[in-house]
Parts: sequence; C-alpha cells; structure tokens
Amino acid sequence: MPGEDVKSVHTALLEVAYEDDGSRDGSPVMLLRGWPDAPRGWNGVARALHSAGWRTIVPYLRGSPPTQFLSQGTPRFGAAVALAQDAIELADALGFDRFAVVGHDWGARTAYTMGALFPERLSALAALSVGYQPRGLFKVPDFEQSKRFWYQLQRGLHEVERLSTPTLMIQGGSDYCDDPKESEGLERFSTGKYKRILLEGIGHFPHRESPTQVAEAVIRLIQDAG
Repeated sequence: MPGEDVKSVHTALLEVAYEDDGSRDGSPVMLLRGWPDAPRGWNGVARALHSAGWRTIVPYLRGSPPTQFLSQGTPRFGAAVALAQDAIELADALGFDRFAVVGHDWGARTAYTMGALFPERLSALAALSVGYQPRGLFKVPDFEQSKRFWYQLQRGLHEVERLSTPTLMIQGGSDYCDDPKESEGLERFSTGKYKRILLEGIGHFPHRESPTQVAEAVIRLIQDAG
C-alpha cells in the first residue's frame, strides 16, 4: 500500500499511486519518470515548480509499486500507449481537464504519445533525453493478447505524424544512452511551438544532473503556452 506521503486513486485498471505537492490552486504539471529511475528523481525540478506556483503530480504508473492492477486477469502491457492511457485516466480521476506533462526517457515516450492521442488535454509538453518519433514507432513488446487489447489506441497512434502541443525537448550533450544526434531536426514534426535545448556536459538524466536548468526551461514553456 502507498506510504503516508503517497496518495492513490482507482482508474479503470489500476490503483494508481502518486505524489501530489505544491499549491492546490496551482495549475497541474504531471512528471513522468524514465527507466531506470524513480519518481523521486523529479524532486529538484518539482521544488522549483512549486516555488513558481505550480502543482506537481508524480505518478507511479503500471510496473512501479505501490501502483497495482485491480485484476489479476489484466494483461501486463507496458508500452507507451498503455502508460499514456493510465496518465490520462489519472488526470480524469483528479479532475484535470488540461495540464502540462514533463517526461524523461520512457516517460518522454509516454508524453509524446499523450500529445499524439490526447492533444486537447495538454497545455504543454516537455520531453527529456528522447526525441519524438512520428506515428508512434517506438519499439513495443510483441505480445499478441496485449496488441488486441490496445488495438484501437495503437491504430490511432500510428496515424499521427505531427504534434500540435507546444513542445520542449531537452537533451544532454553528453548523453551516451541516447545519441543527441537522434533528437536533432525534429521540429518538422510539430505544428505548434517547438524548442530543443542542448545542455552541454549533461548526460542521460538532465532532471537529476541539472534540475535548475530543466525547471527554468519547463517554467518558460508553460508560461509561454499560456
């Protein structure tokens, strides 16, 4: 079960645990972790967002205890399309019509997927360390039952090439997990505002290595998006 500082809500498939901090009256920003990492990796960025007046929601999405499936019969499918649906259902449960999302690594893929499938729900999107791949061409497990289960969302994702949500891409210049060159020139896949920031001397975990720079860039993104 979640600890005292972690809340939880039920969605269609999950009991989702999440951390909720900052001003209750502040606009919500959802922070999605990568792999390997933990939600607490966002602490430095979250503190800066709180100081600027925003409220942060940091979920433990499927595969991250203490979040758990409500039924043992639910397929254990962890592709970005499933995580995006989980995040949207969490926002629904919390009463958020629109919110900003910031994701790192696998969380970035989830954020892009949310932008592709649910653009009307996002006010701004920031992705760390992973560039956008049009039509959802992220590698996913070849699990037939799961593909049938998520067929409608996967089909919709494969039809989307460009994102309309104001988007920020933050790349570490010394990232040896994801080559910085892979995130170059992707502005052509955005119909809204798009900006890429390269942080020299920073590796694969910009939010941990340079939380102040990341937070400042995210704050500018959200403010400009209105």
